[in-house]
Amino acid sequence: MKTYEPFIYEINHQAPLTLELPFLTNVSQFGCPFTCELSIKEREMKRTPTAEDYKVISFDKTASLLKIEATNFDLHGRTWTIELTKRSVLSNEPEKAASHLIVVKFKDLCYDSQLVAP
Repeated sequence: MKTYEPFIYEINHQAPLTLELPFLTNVSQFGCPFTCELSIKEREMKRTPTAEDYKVISFDKTASLLKIEATNFDLHGRTWTIELTKRSVLSNEPEKAASHLIVVKFKDLCYDSQLVAP
């Protein structure tokens, strides 16, 4: 499993965060069937992404690109641990699956704004 340093995502104030999540052996290049599983862990509970979550994250399994783009300020203060697992359908090997672990902390800049008189 590859783990990344946590990212702070500034809601509605930054360009989408796009991460290339390569796998050393690309089973798809050999025409082998594979699956990609995406899960979100929040407050120690792991879950399958909901339709609302997919408005924030998307994954292109052909290019191995994860994209995060948030405009919902209700996400402020929340932390998602996103796990992406690619699994070979036919492999008999113990290493038939590999994962990436990405931690995203959502932040609304307005909550931390400080006004200072000149």
